[in-house]
Amino acid sequence: MKNVLMSYGRGGHRKQADRLYAIFSRDKDLKFFSVTDAGNKPVWSIKHLELTEFRDKYNGKIISIFSICSQIIKIRSFLKKNDIKNVISTGPGVCIVSCIAAKLSGCVIIHIETWSKFESLTMTTKIVKLLTNNILYQNVELEGFLPNGKYVGRL
Repeated sequence: MKNVLMSYGRGGHRKQADRLYAIFSRDKDLKFFSVTDAGNKPVWSIKHLELTEFRDKYNGKIISIFSICSQIIKIRSFLKKNDIKNVISTGPGVCIVSCIAAKLSGCVIIHIETWSKFESLTMTTKIVKLLTNNILYQNVELEGFLPNGKYVGRL
């Protein structure tokens, strides 16, 4: 049995997590957990962790270093308590702290660049690509930005 943490934000990021679950749920050896900065526990999640937003997308302000460290500690504890070794990120900022916690915990990290990017990378992907080589992207136009990434098409 593999425990997988899905890390996502609101809106389209949540929708991508839901679609990923629909694809992966066929594998009965997988159990799914969730961490987000917005929204209630999805029906597919065994346990859920909700954090504050990493960055205000309207004014660009990032949470304090103390809050970042606090979130990393909470996520590491959640990973350990639930024996999670695999993290899938669909963005946005909450996924940065999730991936840092996952890296510190020795987890496998898979990051999926959002389907709404064509001409540049998100801030999340620019940072997370420093933590993992497992970067997937949904628009072929991003190939030049992610030479080590893998094009997988739209979810």
